[in-house]
Amino acid sequence: IMADTILTVSNLSCEAGGKTVLHGLNLHIERQAVTAVIGPNGCGKSTLLGCMCRLRQPSAGEITLSGRSIRTYKRKELARKMAILTQQDEFPDRITVQELVEAGRFAHKSFLHSDDRSGKAAVKNAMEITRTSEFSQRQVHTLSGGERQRVRMAMALAQEPQLLLLDEPGTYLDIRHQLEIMDLLVKLKKERQMTIVIVLHDINQAALYADYTVAMKDGRIQAYGKTDEVITRQLVEQVFDLNVNEFVSSNGETVLMPSGNK
Repeated sequence: IMADTILTVSNLSCEAGGKTVLHGLNLHIERQAVTAVIGPNGCGKSTLLGCMCRLRQPSAGEITLSGRSIRTYKRKELARKMAILTQQDEFPDRITVQELVEAGRFAHKSFLHSDDRSGKAAVKNAMEITRTSEFSQRQVHTLSGGERQRVRMAMALAQEPQLLLLDEPGTYLDIRHQLEIMDLLVKLKKERQMTIVIVLHDINQAALYADYTVAMKDGRIQAYGKTDEVITRQLVEQVFDLNVNEFVSSNGETVLMPSGNK
């Protein structure tokens, strides 16, 4: 195991609806890096993320966080280490942005003590970095999709996790808001020394923003490593069963453009 690994997945299998969705995965997540998980729909990306944060129960294998099995963490203790943004977007009715972001502090409160000054600062910082302070008193259900996604990010950041897991945070967002979220993640990595694992639909976003990439197909890992070594035309063709054209953009970046099924 590398010295700077924060999370290790060993021999992980998981079943859903009587069939095996993940087949003996091995993976290590590097600390203070952005790791993208890519692959076609139904290949097990969300299931892997769910297992990493204990939302899903694996049928075999082990996941360790900072050298300890995640099964041994108490719920609040785990929540102080990691936060997840799933695709489900369910909020209580009539809750304000401020209240929702404050709810992200649950892991730091005890039965007798409400949150202290550092907690208020964490909420304030989370709202500043996600640019949600300006609508802190609005009710969440009145916000646009992009605003709501930023509020969910703020709630996760208020937890002050070391590790942030995101399941396709750009779904339902236009391209500008998608890129805003990706820019924010890079900023969190640099300024907060955060480790980020993100399931992405867009291969070019992974190529632009991720330090490492995991490519999955049919519940197995096809490739894992530094992004520029993993995201190649050949790999994308193989993983997605597509023909892919390669272009060089005006700023010298390689861009992959899928051009229909093989």
